[in-house]
Amino acid sequence: MGHAWVAKALGAGFFFAAPYHCRERGLNEHNNILVREYLPKGADFRHIADPKVKAVQDRLNE
Repeated sequence: MGHAWVAKALGAGFFFAAPYHCRERGLNEHNNILVREYLPKGADFRHIADPKVKAVQDRLNE
């Protein structure tokens, strides 16, 4: 899976919510809504330029 490669490259861990435990996904769902203000659902991230992704990231982290 790609998450293992990303975790190793960034020195970061991943958390996977347990199935049917929506209380574990609150922040994730909130962040998805915020991202969708800038990038439409179903967008192919392979076709979105890195500076655009970085701009969204910076905006949401401020």
